[in-house]
Amino acid sequence: MTSPLIKGRGRVQRHLHEILHAGFSDFEVPEDEIEAQKIRRARVLEDYAARPSSEGTLGTNLAMLATEFELDQLEVDIFRLLLVYERDTRHESFCDKLMNAVGHFTQGIGMLLGADPEEVHRRVVPTSKMVELGLISIHHGRQDLVGDRAGYFKVPEIIRTSMFRPTPKGPFAIRGMLVGNPACASHSLADFDHIGEDGHLICSLMKGALKDRARGINVLLFGAPGTGKTEFCKTVADSLGVPLFTIGEVDDEGREPSRSDRLTHLKLAQGYLGKNGNAILLLDEMDDVAQSNDLPFGGNRGNDGSKVFMNRLLETNRLPVFWTANSIRSFEKSFLSRMSLAVEFKAPPETIRQKLWQKALSGSGVQSNETDLIRLAEIPNVPARVIWNSCQVAVFAGGGTDVISRATKGVMTAMGHDVPESHDNDNARADYSLDLVNANEDLQSLTDALTRASSKAISLCLYGPPGSGKSAFLRHLAKAMAMKAVQKRASDLLSRYVGESEKQIASAFREAAEEGTFLIFDEADSLLLDRSSARARWEISQVNEMLTWMEVHKFPFACTTNLMDRLDTASLRRFTLKIGFGYLKPDQVRLAFERYFGTPCPNGLDDFDTLTPADFDLVRRKARILGLADNPNALLRLFSEECQAKPHVLRRIGFVRA
Repeated sequence: MTSPLIKGRGRVQRHLHEILHAGFSDFEVPEDEIEAQKIRRARVLEDYAARPSSEGTLGTNLAMLATEFELDQLEVDIFRLLLVYERDTRHESFCDKLMNAVGHFTQGIGMLLGADPEEVHRRVVPTSKMVELGLISIHHGRQDLVGDRAGYFKVPEIIRTSMFRPTPKGPFAIRGMLVGNPACASHSLADFDHIGEDGHLICSLMKGALKDRARGINVLLFGAPGTGKTEFCKTVADSLGVPLFTIGEVDDEGREPSRSDRLTHLKLAQGYLGKNGNAILLLDEMDDVAQSNDLPFGGNRGNDGSKVFMNRLLETNRLPVFWTANSIRSFEKSFLSRMSLAVEFKAPPETIRQKLWQKALSGSGVQSNETDLIRLAEIPNVPARVIWNSCQVAVFAGGGTDVISRATKGVMTAMGHDVPESHDNDNARADYSLDLVNANEDLQSLTDALTRASSKAISLCLYGPPGSGKSAFLRHLAKAMAMKAVQKRASDLLSRYVGESEKQIASAFREAAEEGTFLIFDEADSLLLDRSSARARWEISQVNEMLTWMEVHKFPFACTTNLMDRLDTASLRRFTLKIGFGYLKPDQVRLAFERYFGTPCPNGLDDFDTLTPADFDLVRRKARILGLADNPNALLRLFSEECQAKPHVLRRIGFVRA
């Protein structure tokens, strides 16, 4: 029932002023007036705690909250007062006048509630139950909140809005209201086989920590967007049979929460769910939290208090927490040192991508065959999220695997990945032949020897002019050795950020070792530049990183270069084989023309001494476009133009016709 006190706004305002004047400007209150003032204060608080339409809802929710967190009546009254301060402008005005009149928050609130100010103080200090649980938060320098110079107080948005909503029903009503519902997994641990031993270790750690109710267990998962970090967390929790709660993804109005809201939500979830110790928490995409300027992850480098606060939070959390991030470059080392485990997530290798594609294609109903599956799995670095999204494009657009391939490559390009065309045709086409390669080694004998070799720890340096067949031969060699060829260009690895190039180089070697692939570095002169000519320290450290990995890598890898004389001399000693590639000899020129064009070589073409297999491929494509494929003289002119377009060769690389 609505109290008579709120029948008229003017009357209420007058009553508030009467209370303010009688109760707080004169501290000598007669004994017989104390109880009357308590009753009037209680009525004012009750009338302003909620609007008439939600009085019952707030009371019920407060009762649920008090029972769940074992709050006493004074804690409930303080909590209720803070709730309505931010909801009712009249109540806010009243409290502000109260603070101005009294000058101290705990004394003023104590007088309003008829409580001992010292008891009020005990319930709002940083170590109090309500602050530790995250039910209220303390801010400094925020004079738009109720409080004083010692601190300003508020109820976090996620709790405040929940308190005024209809009381939820069911056994998990209060849990859903405060921390949301558990996340659902859509994958199995088998989908994350590429994580290897780290995945098993994380599962074992979480299982043991939950069993022993250990504190301070934090697992950091970092890596490029879409690599499955979030889904892995859901899958781990599902495999252990415990719920996983995500922290602060949206606020109760569906809006993006602030960084402060997310940490408050984390404290609340720890306090509420930590009572029974049977849950895992996930703070997803924590990059934004880490880069905050006013919170303790590292934005404000000079705020030592913030660092201490965050460090203690990590050390004492009652439930295990997954932290996921796309980049950890800006994170405080003190934060990273408090991680129980830190695991980098990478795009799944081709074998796992095949499984993911197969599952996604089957789930979406898109028709495909084995060739389609292999072709899609060959697109490098594709994360699981992109795989599923691309299949959805085909479903809604009514397309097949061609649409999926187009969608995937477009997204990968937008994410900054180079998506080369498949090289399968290079290996399988009829015009590919070692006969059309001019090298200073018998490539067929070399291929046979390396295929039979028991050790895979071989390294090759292939040097020679562009288009002479260096990369094509390496792909041919990898296929003969029954290995997947993975090509990395210098542009894929070099970064403008200091230290990032070294990380990319190390990552390329590690991935090749983990997946057992044949690693090929194109444009290696940019990665192994002679250190004596280096102009910057990072150029030296980059070469050092390459040399270190060349020493310890146990799988085949090769470097190709057009500028052999620019390579660091120390790198040359680390190559098992160095093979020179040159321009085609006259008999190879004639053979190449017959294979590419199906007719005898025109007179004079074999006099061109700077032709490569790539020139024949280019001229054939150009001739088809221009309709000149059957015109020998026109073809001769096109070859001449290609030779003239090449830069002047001061020192011949390869072999000169005798």
